[in-house]
Amino acid sequence: MPNNSTNLSDSDNNNLVTIFETKKFWSFITFCYCVVFLVGIVGNLWSICSIIGSFMQNHGEGVCFRFLLPKSERIKIFNDVAYKKPPSKNSLAKKSNQNLMSKNLLLYNLALNLSDLCVLSNVFLLLTESYLERWPFGVGLCKFYWTLENANKIVSKFILTAMSLDRFVSMFWMKKPQSLTSLTVSSCSHVT
Repeated sequence: MPNNSTNLSDSDNNNLVTIFETKKFWSFITFCYCVVFLVGIVGNLWSICSIIGSFMQNHGEGVCFRFLLPKSERIKIFNDVAYKKPPSKNSLAKKSNQNLMSKNLLLYNLALNLSDLCVLSNVFLLLTESYLERWPFGVGLCKFYWTLENANKIVSKFILTAMSLDRFVSMFWMKKPQSLTSLTVSSCSHVT
């Protein structure tokens, strides 16, 4: 006696095909892709602007979205940066190690955000291909799409590995994190 639980009958298979061809199904899938796209784009762009703003603030340039602030807030930010007291030498040594570690982490996050934006830019190509069940964009864009997709998967894993190594080195050798983390960052940037 055959096992009916593992074999799909023709009617079950036809019902499954019918579900995937319905307008409601594709409307739901399109909605999900649009939500993922919008949340991903907004989150990554916000993170990129925050990282750039952090770098600019460390160099006395102010925050990333300073043009959106009222004039009184912009003047306050300028005065805080322009008339800040210089720190002592002991605090400078501690802060330089902390600044280097935080800058490395920000650079890793910036690289991950840019990688995610590349993947998100392909969402609508993937949705179109899934809906039409064929690739309508030509061979060149097909090769570019899959090259970008696979390269981003590899680069994301590599960035996360480099970030983990950097954190490990900075935690394991607390006395000399500056030289070792610089070595890790420079090694990883050359490989990328």
